[in-house]
Amino acid sequence: MRSLTRTALAERGLEAVVHADHLVTVDGRQFGLTTLGSLCRRSGGSERWAEVVSRWVDDLLTNFPAEPAPLTPDQIRAGVHLRLVQLDAEKARWYRHARPIGGGFHEMLVHKDGDYVRWISDRELEGVDVAGTHALGRQRLLEIEPDDVEVLTKRDGVTMCIRGRSGFVASKLLVLPELLHQIAPQFEFSDGHLVAVPSRHELVVAPVTPAVDDCLEALELIAGYDYAHDHAPISPRVHWWHEGRIHPLFDASVPGRTFFPDVPAEFRATLARNRGEGAA
Repeated sequence: MRSLTRTALAERGLEAVVHADHLVTVDGRQFGLTTLGSLCRRSGGSERWAEVVSRWVDDLLTNFPAEPAPLTPDQIRAGVHLRLVQLDAEKARWYRHARPIGGGFHEMLVHKDGDYVRWISDRELEGVDVAGTHALGRQRLLEIEPDDVEVLTKRDGVTMCIRGRSGFVASKLLVLPELLHQIAPQFEFSDGHLVAVPSRHELVVAPVTPAVDDCLEALELIAGYDYAHDHAPISPRVHWWHEGRIHPLFDASVPGRTFFPDVPAEFRATLARNRGEGAA
């Protein structure tokens, strides 16, 4: 897929350097490969990938014919939103304003203009009231409403599937207490919540209760399936959300529900207590 993308760009007069999850063209534009990977996966077979890649590149170059100019402070204020993103160490160096919340996820300021979203760089934030801009982006995220909230129950376990056409639905994990107060004010639990963000369009939440194993099973099934089939996947992992931080528990795309070795001892104790066990 990377090779096809590099070839397609070269055929259109743009040389590019290929990285693991993105390409950088000689004029500085960066093209992420996550969405393209999903399109290829859903295309019906690798023999169609060249066609998919060609169409994707043409669409991108039509919408972004040149490196976009830096955003002005007024433009940032007009379109800023908070977004849940994944950053590796290399990318994090370029977005130092992004706040890590655990599990490789960060809370980042992005600019939304219609259907197009771009990350706001540290350079563009120079001279900008970052705290005020962050508050504005948070408010915009709060104002985004999901299209559907499905509540699944099994015994005493409750799992909420929050979905929508907006690519910011998963990002509402960043405002989880406010979200739950809006959609399920009756659920307030001190042991935190099990969460999954299989795609940009879905957030799955289950409060940790004595029915925790039923909820773990539900999140495992939903996260594993929806990550594999949605066109904008984020992560197949199930996490524990507690006091604003997320801790990866296991990969739902791997059969067997094997917990990661670095699962916090605090969660293991919480799990044991809710199971009624005497020790973690």
